[in-house]
This record gives sequence, structure tokens and C-alpha cells, in this order.
Amino acid sequence: MNIPFQQYGYLLANYLKPQKGRVAWLAITLLGSIGLQVLSPQILGYFVDTATARGSQSALFGAAFLFMIVALAAQGLAVAATYFSLHARGTRDPSWS
Repeated sequence: MNIPFQQYGYLLANYLKPQKGRVAWLAITLLGSIGLQVLSPQILGYFVDTATARGSQSALFGAAFLFMIVALAAQGLAVAATYFSLHARGTRDPSWS
């Protein structure tokens, strides 16, 4: 059976159309979680650079606080993404049947 690649896109769109709101939330939470995971090492790098340059304590506290907030938000978004991925079909059954 040889199906053109474009037809797969139509099939996926038709399958996801009834759940477009849930799929949108899943995409938002996944992209947000990935974005925060990319941001975390940048904050740590700033913290280390500031500490080695003997920067102010207030800058270090600010970076540490921001890192904790970003880490908690990333975990929250990861939990939300898991929730939306399990309940995208409108059921509480995570099976594929």
C-alpha cells in the first residue's frame, strides 16, 4: 500500500480536528516546557559567571530565585503536558485501544 505523504497530513488533521483545543494546549505546554529547559542553563551560567567575578550578592540571589521559579514552572508545564497527552482523547484511559 503506497500512500502519498500529503495524505498522511490530511489524515492527521482529520483525526485531531475534534480535539483541537486539547491539542493546542498540549503544544503550548510542550513548547513552554522545552523553552524553560533551554533557559535554565543560561541562568546557571549567569550565576556562575557572576560568582566567579565576585559580583554582588543581590545579583546572585536574584539569579538563584529566578532559576528556582523557572525550574518549578518547567516541572508544572511538564505535568500539564503529561495530563493533556493522556486526556487528549477525552477519556481517562491512556491506552491506545
